[in-house]
Amino acid sequence: MPRIDMVRINTSSIFETVDLDDAASLRRIMNALHYLLTNTVLYSAAPELKAIQGEGRQQENSVTQIILSRIRMMPNHLLLLKATLRFIDARDGTDQQVLNAAKELETLGAGKVLISPQAHPAAYVAAEALFSSRPRQVSNYMPIYMFNRSLEEKVRMCLDAYRC
Repeated sequence: MPRIDMVRINTSSIFETVDLDDAASLRRIMNALHYLLTNTVLYSAAPELKAIQGEGRQQENSVTQIILSRIRMMPNHLLLLKATLRFIDARDGTDQQVLNAAKELETLGAGKVLISPQAHPAAYVAAEALFSSRPRQVSNYMPIYMFNRSLEEKVRMCLDAYRC
């Protein structure tokens, strides 16, 4: 009898159709997001980007591009940026840490709330409160200093604040 592998997909989450039980897939997304958020000049043949390209990787590439574009388009709504940075912080962890990080981002709020906060203000405020209530690695993050910063500066400041 052929083996049937079950997948866990939550189409209402930011991950859309990515298998949320596939640590390797989630780690590729983490690595790609980390590369895209921390490099000003991008090299399309970078291993982090090549890993999410090609057959069978369309969902990973799509999720990565959606997250990145929404972060860039919403400079005054930092929840997705902060949550993404917390998510990618687990990229060098165990498979279970990767899955836990994905679960945290998945349950933060519906994908539509994270990518369109203006259309869902009450749900966005609730997601911000939930994010703030979850333990952080450090507590010295100061968003007031980020308003007139470029995306790269915001990312570096957030990475410094969330680094273990």
